[in-house]
Amino acid sequence: MISDPKTTIMRYTVFTIIVILLFSSACQKKYSVTEDQKSIDQLNKKWNENVLSGHRLDNADLFTDDGIRIEGGKMCSGKDSIRSMLNSQTLQRQYIQQENKTQKIWSSKDFITTEIIQKQVFIQNETGDTITKRNAAVVIFKRQIDGSLKIAYQLKSELKD
Repeated sequence: MISDPKTTIMRYTVFTIIVILLFSSACQKKYSVTEDQKSIDQLNKKWNENVLSGHRLDNADLFTDDGIRIEGGKMCSGKDSIRSMLNSQTLQRQYIQQENKTQKIWSSKDFITTEIIQKQVFIQNETGDTITKRNAAVVIFKRQIDGSLKIAYQLKSELKD
């Protein structure tokens, strides 16, 4: 039995497409929320180190270029505006302790949302008082082209005991 050349070509074409699709899906990087958690833990560690070492303004670089931070009823959009907010806070306080702990994480691969509880201990420069604050934050991280994460949105609110 001789098959029609057009049918044979079509079968080979379909077979080739299926093989390419299967191969490409098998070669894609596997997604892991555990890796995102590690990346977020590293970002939190960097944030805390910057605060305690007097380099708090560097935390603006952990945001996307169009990142948004909302805190104390004020909204900042973009790294320069966020850096300005961080600077005004830094001028008022000397940080003694800073901890960020991720409580929950939700991921859609390109955007990761976290709930973070933050503890801050600082000396208020104006009064000399030592103040301890607990904050809750919702942070949305955006995956960058290189696979790293940056903060796209941060909403922070003080927790009252």
